[in-house]
Amino acid sequence: MQRVPYSAVRRIATLPLIAAGMILGICGIDLILPALPDLPAALGSTPAAAQLVVAAYVAGTAIGLISFGELASKVDPRRLLSGSLALFGIVTLLAGQSQSMEWLIGMRFVQGMVSAAPAVFAPGFIRAMYEDHQAIRAIGFLGSINSIAPALAPIIGGWLSLQFGWRSSFWVTGALAIALALGLSVSLQVLPRIRSKHHAGGYGALLVNPTFIRYCLGHALSLAGIVAVVFGAPVVIIGSLGGEMKHFMYMQICGVSSFVVAANFASTLAIRFGVERMLYIGSGILVAGLVALLVWALAGAGDAIWIVPPWAVVNIGFGLRAPTGFFCAVKAAQGDDARGAALVMLIFLGTTSAATAAIAPIITLGLVPVAATATAFALLALAVMAALPALKD
Repeated sequence: MQRVPYSAVRRIATLPLIAAGMILGICGIDLILPALPDLPAALGSTPAAAQLVVAAYVAGTAIGLISFGELASKVDPRRLLSGSLALFGIVTLLAGQSQSMEWLIGMRFVQGMVSAAPAVFAPGFIRAMYEDHQAIRAIGFLGSINSIAPALAPIIGGWLSLQFGWRSSFWVTGALAIALALGLSVSLQVLPRIRSKHHAGGYGALLVNPTFIRYCLGHALSLAGIVAVVFGAPVVIIGSLGGEMKHFMYMQICGVSSFVVAANFASTLAIRFGVERMLYIGSGILVAGLVALLVWALAGAGDAIWIVPPWAVVNIGFGLRAPTGFFCAVKAAQGDDARGAALVMLIFLGTTSAATAAIAPIITLGLVPVAATATAFALLALAVMAALPALKD
């Protein structure tokens, strides 16, 4: 990876552009969620078909990750990014004009495909602009944005749907994507010119690279543990702990806040303690928080508000390890940044889907099995880190 001289002003201008592209991809899922109950009546379909609106987007994203990872060595990623954002905007507007559920599901699949580009190219742009410790800080910033966006997007989407109907979420997202694409197309030089190296063997070579798998799977399994709790928390809090939805909101607000603070300190602490030590410290804190949650559950739990402190500890741990772990996974791809980022995201989708599937049958059994499953994912992440070789200095 050849870094180019970048002034502080140029970096300040560039990072928000990258973040904006990633936020639009997130909004493609979360902004539409409040409108799902209205879709069957609006399009003459069923609630089951409405769920495919989300599933199609996720499936399309998986295809898009692999496709953009392949294209990165053949086409200028800057042009791919601006072009994909323009196409995302157009397809989103077309989805907003849907007259049938089948058309909407098809548009959502294409929308998911093109939404993957910012996530695939962002690590390469960041590595070209920053030294390693600065890149970790930039990834921590993007992680902060990406953790806040899913919390805010459904609120904004709910307001839009209530005020202007379900199509308004698509119109707003599409218009913003086209505006960002136009802005990028006339100022491509703001982004660094990069060309990801594609090594012989393609994705297969990365999948048999033990160092890449160490960081990739460690990151994905840690996040899967968190997703397991988030997925099960509303049912557990209300059904088993006798709490209210406000307790889940407190949990999420505290968790996201803890993650954001920790993620933005991750690079500073990595410089002081070292990258590997920081990964183990963050992973250890994450496991400790989940174990505390499990012990509290085994002791009979109690007032639902006490789920908040251990959850804050969990998110502090993940915030400390996530930027460093993701950066190391991309670096372990040895210059094949786009493929590396695509595969990290794809494995992340797979592990979080596995966590969701594991939790689904046991949600109604209470907090103990949910916390135990999440702890198992986090411990597996630590086992992977201990078993596989680390990057060499």
